[in-house]
Amino acid sequence: MAVRLERIKELVSPNVPKAQADASGVIISPGDLPMDWRIDFEERAAILEYDGGLAREEAEARALREILKRIRRTERM
Repeated sequence: MAVRLERIKELVSPNVPKAQADASGVIISPGDLPMDWRIDFEERAAILEYDGGLAREEAEARALREILKRIRRTERM
C-alpha cells in the first residue's frame, strides 16, 4: 500500500486546525498528541468522515473528543 508524502506530512504536522480543551481546560490539538494517539485520532476521524458521512471538520472534532476521553481513561488505570 503506497502512502503519499503529502499525507504523511499532514499526519505529523503540528499545525492542524481544531482544538479541544482537555479535562483541566488545557487546549489540545491533534498536533499535540503523542504519535501513537495521533495515529488513532487520524484513523477514527477517517472512519467518522467516510463511513459516518460527517464533514471532515466535524469528524476531526468528534475524533479528538473521543481520543481525549480514551487518554483520560487510560491515565486513570
